[in-house]
Amino acid sequence: METTYDKKNYTSHIKAYLKRLSERMPADERSEWQQQMQEWVKGVLADFDSYRFFTGAEMDPETMVVLMKTGEDGKTPFLYYIRQGLEA
Repeated sequence: METTYDKKNYTSHIKAYLKRLSERMPADERSEWQQQMQEWVKGVLADFDSYRFFTGAEMDPETMVVLMKTGEDGKTPFLYYIRQGLEA
């Protein structure tokens, strides 16, 4: 389901979500992953108005928010998931 965020609320959400994910990761992978995520979040926030936000039907605030950005052609949707937050 589509949901909305302003930049401040999304920043709070993604920080808390990434913290929960990092706590489940092996310690030897955590530092590099946190740096990568920090750079990714900076990029998202820099282009914040280009993204749409989606969450599960339950609208659980503890779960991943999927981001969607339309490609340069104005038609092709690109969905962004955080791999470490997916469960098989």
